[in-house]
This record gives sequence, structure tokens and C-alpha cells, in this order.
Amino acid sequence: MKIGSNDIIKYYVGNSEVDKIYLGSELVYSKTPTNVVVFKSDSPRTIKPKFTQSGVTLQYSIDNGSTWNNISSGVTTASSDEIWFRGRATGAKSLYTSNSSSNAWVFSGNASNKLHVYGDLRYLLCNNLGDNTITFNIASYCFSYMFNGCTSLTTAPSLPATTSATYCYTSMFRGCTALVTAPSLPATTSATYCYTSMFRGCTAFRVSTTKTGSYQHAWRIPTSGEGTTASNWNTYMLLDTGGTFTGDPSIDTTYYVENPPV
Repeated sequence: MKIGSNDIIKYYVGNSEVDKIYLGSELVYSKTPTNVVVFKSDSPRTIKPKFTQSGVTLQYSIDNGSTWNNISSGVTTASSDEIWFRGRATGAKSLYTSNSSSNAWVFSGNASNKLHVYGDLRYLLCNNLGDNTITFNIASYCFSYMFNGCTSLTTAPSLPATTSATYCYTSMFRGCTALVTAPSLPATTSATYCYTSMFRGCTAFRVSTTKTGSYQHAWRIPTSGEGTTASNWNTYMLLDTGGTFTGDPSIDTTYYVENPPV
């Protein structure tokens, strides 16, 4: 059987699915296609995207990228246990223009239908549909409130942008009570309010100041190097999370979490 570039192949060690395989420092396998965002659920569900920024075109697929369907803000996808998204933005690289919980995407079903999101969210904002490379910086409010109140979200998408923007991740995962795997945060430049309330109320997400017990995986802001910050960049970022540390994290400080960050 010939394997296509959009096919997902799964590798397992014992009963655990492998996320990535490296040959030395080279990434030779990832379970997520490189230029889409995959929403994977335990059982079929629908997704209703929300965005107010003009110039955005979103598409989704329920057949591993063989067929792509345009979808507007407030419109619901067909039901599937695996829904792929891709998109482009001809103007500002942002899905939202306001800081509001009404911007949250809607995921059908209840908290028992666990949701895992794989891939780089910036592929929703490419210069062209299907682009394989990212050549832009995200804009203000980019992903604010996107998963707000999604009680089924267990695995967060990756957020590899190295420069953040004002309010870009504000309340992004607020109230995601099932979230146990958080993204790495490599941005070395944090703009105003970029991480405010980002994980607020994520009761299953646990952070510690020390490596002890189940807290074995390093989580640092930024992931490496030295970061610079603006005012209120981290306000309430970890408020009401479930770990031993729930304060506002400090820049250039290593914390520890229970699962490897994505």
C-alpha cells in the first residue's frame, strides 16, 4: 500500500501511542500531519468555530484531507471522531477582534467524550490554504477564549510562536477542567496580557515549583533562552488550577508538570 502525504500512521510502544519519533535531532515521524490541526475525540462530535476577524477562510475535513469544506463562523461541522482544520488569513493573523467569552468554539457532547488537539494552530491563519511553512507573527487576540469552557479538552494544541501579541492567549483554556497536557510556551517576547487567565480554572492541570512526586516534566516560560515581558502578561494565568503552585508564574523560571508539554 502506498502511503500518501496526508495519511496518519500510528506507532505504538506496548499499548501507548507514540507522538513523535526522532532520528538523532531529526523529527522523522509525527502522528499529526504537518500543516493541519487535528481535533480527535473518543467518539463522534461536531465543532462550531467562532471568529470575528475579517479575511479569514476556514476549511474542515472528516476524511483525512481528501475532501475540504469551507466553513463560516457559527456554522457546525459534520459529526466525526476526527476533524481536520486548515485556514488562511488575508489580513491580521488573528481569529478574533474582541476579548470575549463569546469567541469560544463550541464542541458538542459532554466531558466524557475526551478531546485531543494536535498540531500548530497557526495553520488556521496561513497566507494560503495548505501552506507547509509559517512565515508570520500572530496578531492581537489571536486565540483568546478559543477553548474557554471546553470541559472535554484533555490535550492542548501546540503554540510554537516565538513572539506573542497583546491578549493573544488570554483565557484560551479557561475552565478546561479535563486539561492535563499543556503546550510549551517558547515565546521569548511576551506582549501585554498575552497569558492572562490562560489556564484559569483548569483543575486537572497541575504545576509545581519543584520536581517531586508526579511532577517530573519541566515547563518553563520561555521554553529556552531569556524572555522579556510587558505589564500583566501572566495575571491569573494559573489561578484555580489543581497543582501545588497556583500563583502567577515568573519569567525564565522552571516549573514542573505531570505530563510532557506538547
